[in-house]
Amino acid sequence: MQSINKVMLITEITERKLTKAEYKKRESLKDKYDKTDMKKNFIKQYGQREGEQAYFATITKQAKKEA
Repeated sequence: MQSINKVMLITEITERKLTKAEYKKRESLKDKYDKTDMKKNFIKQYGQREGEQAYFATITKQAKKEA
């Protein structure tokens, strides 16, 4: 039986820049949620690296929606 090499293709996702209003909203949400256990819960659920990425993705998405 032949050995099959699996290749994972990694593609780069290009996102638009945040507007000033979205950036300010993201920073205020970050300050708000840093006072809670939200970040710790993400890290506990997803691990250190993925948890932080999910945390920042969540607050960025919320900032885009609310700004």
